[in-house]
Amino acid sequence: MPFKQLLQAVTETGANKLLALDDASRRRLGRLKGKAIKVQLTDIDLQLGFVVTEAGLLVTGDLAEADATLALPVSALGELKDSANLPRALKEGRLDLSGDPMLLKQFSELFAKLDIDWEGELARYLGDVPAHLLLSTGARLQKRLAASLARFGQWGAEQLTEESRLTPNALEQRAFFDAVDDLKSDLARLERRLEALERQ
Repeated sequence: MPFKQLLQAVTETGANKLLALDDASRRRLGRLKGKAIKVQLTDIDLQLGFVVTEAGLLVTGDLAEADATLALPVSALGELKDSANLPRALKEGRLDLSGDPMLLKQFSELFAKLDIDWEGELARYLGDVPAHLLLSTGARLQKRLAASLARFGQWGAEQLTEESRLTPNALEQRAFFDAVDDLKSDLARLERRLEALERQ
């Protein structure tokens, strides 16, 4: 099976399995029934067409007509997670939309508003205690990783500004900008003096 067809099949199966785990998603699907959305990933030349049916999503690679077409690079897929960010992303040119913008918002909310009881789902396969332990351990690891990344970012900034002196620190930047402002003022005064001398 060619890569694009495999990707379509995996996307369709995965999306429908996720939607099936949230009872409220059927209502959101109902509002979009019969609508077609085309997503073009510009940097890898890939197109995915999503057709909303009562049963779920059909994913195809070639969608001749769509109610909304969204073009974006793979790196901008995260913008779709929060439908509130879509207008700003469109305005700033990170996404390119043709068609009905409300349809894109509703389609984004299909997944952004999923409310899945992951612990309950895991408990079906692992049991209650292992599922709880696994998720709580994962949450703690995620917090530690976020804290470590923040500390690493702060350390990196300090290394650049204080240790290696590759970039100026905040005080040096402020002093530089103040000096530039003073120079601009001096230059403006000099220009006014020259103009006055020329008039004389």
